[in-house]
Formats: sequence, C-alpha cells, structure tokens
Amino acid sequence: MSMATTSHEQTRANYDRLSRWYDRLAESTEGPFRQRAVKMLGLRPGQVVLDVGAGTGGGLVALAGKVGKAGQVCGLDISRGMLDQAQRRIQRAELPLRPTLIQGNALQLPLGADSVDAVFMSFTLELFPDEEILLVLAECRRVLRPGGKLGLVSLNEAGEPTLMSQLYVWAHQRWPQTLDCRPIQVRQAVQKGGFKIAKVELRGMWGLQVATVMATCVKKASLPGS
Repeated sequence: MSMATTSHEQTRANYDRLSRWYDRLAESTEGPFRQRAVKMLGLRPGQVVLDVGAGTGGGLVALAGKVGKAGQVCGLDISRGMLDQAQRRIQRAELPLRPTLIQGNALQLPLGADSVDAVFMSFTLELFPDEEILLVLAECRRVLRPGGKLGLVSLNEAGEPTLMSQLYVWAHQRWPQTLDCRPIQVRQAVQKGGFKIAKVELRGMWGLQVATVMATCVKKASLPGS
C-alpha cells in the first residue's frame, strides 16, 4: 500500500469517526462560506453539478435548490459516514430533486469527460497534499464541460502570516490526522490548474483567511505528468 493510499484511508477513517458530530463542530462557521460560494456559481435550472467532498450534504441541498427538478446534483465523498449524514439531511429537506451520493476519491472522479456544468468544493481542496492538488483540479477539468464553472471555498495562505495562522499550521503539522486541512495558495493553484478566475472573496474565520472563488474552465488537459 502506497503512502498516499494510507493517507487517504486515514482521512476516510477520521471522517467516519467525526461524521455524527461534524455539523455541531463546523456548520456554524463553514455554512455561510458554502452558501456564498453556491450563490457565486450562478447556477441555472436544468444544469448538472458535482459536489466534491460533499460531507454532510449542506452544499448538496443548496445546489439542488438552484438547479431545480430538471437538473442533476451528485455528491462525492471518501467517507461513508459523512455520506450517511448527507442522506439523512436530504431526506429531511424538501428538495425538487434527490441528489445522487457516491463514495469515492477526488483523484479519480467516477464521471465521464465533459459531463457536468459545474464542480463545487467547500473546504476540500486543502485536505490534499501539495503534490495532489493539481491532480484533483485536473479531474475537475476533465469532467467539466468547456466553459464549465468551478466554485471553491478553501483556507487561504495570506501574504503575511498572522500569529493565528502560524499556530494553526504548527498544529496541523503536529496533529495532521486531527487538524487535517491547512491554508494553501488558492488563487495560484486554481490558475495553474487551468481555470480562469472570475471572482475571489477573502474573509476571515477563526483568525484565518478563507478564499471563496468562482472560476471557469478555459482549457482541457491531461493529468499533470501524464
């Protein structure tokens, strides 16, 4: 088993354990950023959307409300426990359509090329190690139709690190399985990944910077290094 595979299995197991309490821990802080990112995507009825790292389903409910009963929403997550919580949320919500849930890895999206109008990721991209971020974005490009949109929320590496951001990164390095996300250079990653940024909003959370991005797919390319 490779080191990357081991890391992904650890991530899956960690979120399986957290799934029952995740919303209590994170929804109040992450929810507003997620809702803003969904609004920035500007989805239309009838469109097809993929939520990568769908978690407990907050984004799925919001996306389904935008594309309506003529659209399609698919949620992918590595954790079965998180998807079980998402299924419960979907069942409670009065939705025009029921999103499809798939357990899988963002490095190998189980969808065909040019099959979706938009890809959405909320506090997901920064979970991947640096060497895998462009691979994830390449998979997003692959499944997006030409001109398709990427909606992204991520912890952002600001130019001048604050005391809080330094403490957070230190804690991430010491306890990576507990504090598994960390600030990344969001704008640079999205642009290097083959997307044209249309809008970026930078806001604070716990003394950290969060980037909310809407970008469009401007080129189709193979996975880096292939």
